[in-house]
Amino acid sequence: MMEMSQQMARKVGEVIGRSVAALDASDRDARIEWCQRTGVHGVRMLPEGEWVTFVWGGGTLASIERALLLDDSAELPAPEFVEAVPDDARGLLDDLS
Repeated sequence: MMEMSQQMARKVGEVIGRSVAALDASDRDARIEWCQRTGVHGVRMLPEGEWVTFVWGGGTLASIERALLLDDSAELPAPEFVEAVPDDARGLLDDLS
């Protein structure tokens, strides 16, 4: 389990807020319906190697490098919407180099 500083808690809230705001209304409604139907509410943070994946409403909401969350001096990058998150998201970084 990761120790959460106040800065990290701020970043987590920002990642969740940005990600939910970026969903279109039908996606957001489908996720809310999934939560109500299954009784599984809230966002789950899943540490996966060098990444932390945020899951909400039965699907991936966001993924971010663990180092960005743990480094209190690092600011969050601008969010990038990915239509379908692949099983291995490292290839997504190739376009940023």
